Parts: sequence; structure tokens; C-alpha cells
Amino acid sequence: MTDANLHFESVMLIINLYVSLVTQRKSFTLQVVFFLIVLDRIIYLCSFATGKVIFYLFNLILFTYSVTKYAWDMDPLHRYSGMLALRAIYLTKAISLVLQAMQLHFGIPHKSTLYRQFLTSSVSRINVLGFRLYRAIPFLYELRSVLDWSCTTTSLTMHDWLTVCCQRSSHVSS
Repeated sequence: MTDANLHFESVMLIINLYVSLVTQRKSFTLQVVFFLIVLDRIIYLCSFATGKVIFYLFNLILFTYSVTKYAWDMDPLHRYSGMLALRAIYLTKAISLVLQAMQLHFGIPHKSTLYRQFLTSSVSRINVLGFRLYRAIPFLYELRSVLDWSCTTTSLTMHDWLTVCCQRSSHVSS
């Protein structure tokens, strides 16, 4: 082997290792975000207000730490595009935290009213468009249905529960 081939192979090894690490980090981040969404829904379905406050504070601390670390470790060459992405992430998370704070302020609803959907409570153009958008997001409706079934005392099997949910949503959207 020549020195050029050896150098090329070592560079390719370093690049593959870096890509693998970045992909693992993104995968881990997506798993954490998914876990937080599921945990939030479970706390909501169980009407556990103290848990919601603890979750809110944990979420706030975790977000502040991750954004600070991201901003601190930002590459100076990509600072402009990174700051734009950081602002978008911050705005999205700020809206999420405000909505969580409003939910805490007004209180978690009683278990008897938890499964009512606000998009189907009245008929209007905005509600229909909102419900269609909600159904268009892949796996969101299914995830909600499975979490509702998991946290509900019911004699229905998961298949029967999903059938009822599909019938209800097709009745609403028609």
C-alpha cells in the first residue's frame, strides 16, 4: 500500500466514524423527544397535576441546558445559519412551554372529559381544517389512540379500540 492509499483510507474511516456519531446523536435526540411526548400524554391522561408540574420544570431545565450547550458549541463558520435554527427551535419550544403553562394554570380536566376532542366539539371551517391537519400528520392519531387505550380502563381490545376511533374520526370528517 502506498502512503496516499493509507492516508485516503484513514480519512474515510474518520469520516465514517463522524457520520456514525452524528447519526447516533440525532437518533438519540429523536428518541428522547418521542419519549417526552408520550410521557406528557400519559401524565395528562392520568390527570396527575403534580406530575405535570414536575414534568414542566424538568422540560424547562432540559431545554435550557440543551439550547445553551448547542449555542456554546456552535461552529463560528456556521454561526449565522445556526442562530437562525436556534431561533426557530426556541420559538417552537417557547410556544410549547406557554401552552403547557396555560394547561397548568387552567387545570387538568377531569377524567370524564379527557377524551373529548376540541377539534370535533363544534362545526366550523377552522375546526374541520384543524382536524384534517391533525389526521394528516403521520402516526399522530394512531399514537394518541394507543396511548388513550393504554391509560383507560376498558374491556375493549386494542383492535376494537382502534376500530371505534377510526369510525368516530370517519364520522367526524364526513
